[in-house]
Amino acid sequence: MSLIFRRLIFYFLLFIFIILAPIIVAYTAGYRFSPTQRQIVKTGALSITTLPAGAEITLNGRSGLAYTPTLITNLLPGAYEIKITKAGYHPWMKNLTVEDGKTTFAHNVSLFKLADPESTPTVNDLTSDQAVPESLGNFKVWYDDNFRKIVVTNNLLKQRVAELDADQARWRRQPTPLLFAYSGHEVWQYNPENQSTALITRLTEDIHSVIPLPREEAILIIIASESSGAEKYTIRASELDSRDHQNSWDLGKFDAIKKAVLAEDGKTLEVSGIYRGKAGRWQLQLK
Repeated sequence: MSLIFRRLIFYFLLFIFIILAPIIVAYTAGYRFSPTQRQIVKTGALSITTLPAGAEITLNGRSGLAYTPTLITNLLPGAYEIKITKAGYHPWMKNLTVEDGKTTFAHNVSLFKLADPESTPTVNDLTSDQAVPESLGNFKVWYDDNFRKIVVTNNLLKQRVAELDADQARWRRQPTPLLFAYSGHEVWQYNPENQSTALITRLTEDIHSVIPLPREEAILIIIASESSGAEKYTIRASELDSRDHQNSWDLGKFDAIKKAVLAEDGKTLEVSGIYRGKAGRWQLQLK
C-alpha cells in the first residue's frame, strides 16, 4: 500500500470522525432532530409514578412503552397524550407538555378500583371527623358565622391566613397537610406550606361531604342529586392536578348515604346507607 493511499485513508477517516463526533456527543446529550420544527432540539423527559404502581403507560397511542414508576427520556418537546391503565382500575388520561431540557412530572397519580360496593356485617357505628376540625399544628380552623366563611388562623402569627367560601372542612394530614373546605357546590383547598388557596371543583349537584385521601393527590366527593324525583348519592373520586383537565371517576351510586368513613389504611370506604334498595353497611374498595 502506497504512502499516498494510506494518507487518503487517514484523511477520510479523520473527516468521518470530525463529522460524526459532534453528532454522537449531541445525541448522548439528549439532542434530536425535530421534524415539526425542522431543527436540532434538546429533548425532555416524563417522570410518572402511580398509586398503586405497575400501571402501563401509553404515549400518543403507543402502548407498552413503560410501567410505573418510570422516567421516559429523550422526548421531543411538545404535547403528549398520556394514558395510564391497570387491570381492574379506572384509566387515567391527560395531555401534558414536555419542554426542552426539562422533566415534566406526574407523581402519585391516583388509580381507583373498578368495584361494586359489598355488604359487610355491622360491628359498630361509623364515626367520622368533625364538620370543622379545630386545629392542625399551628393552624386553627373555625367557622365565622358573621361572614359565613371557613377561617384559618396561624396561632404563631396570631392572624387570619385564609378565608374560604365554605361551611365545612377536612384536613388531609399526609404526606403534606392540606385543608379542603366545601359548601353546597364548591370545594376549596388551602395549603399551609405556601399559604395558597385554590378552587378544586365547582359542581351543579349538591356536595354532601368531602373525604380527603391520605398520601393521594385526590379526594372523594359524595354528591347528592335528584333522579326520577328521588334523591340519589354518588361517590366520586376527583384528582387535584388541574393541568389540562381534572380526571374524576364515579365509584359507586347509592339510594341513600347516612355516613361514609375512610378505613385507616385508606384503601376502603365504609358506607352506612341504602344500595340498590337494600339498607345496611357497605364496603367500597378503592385500592
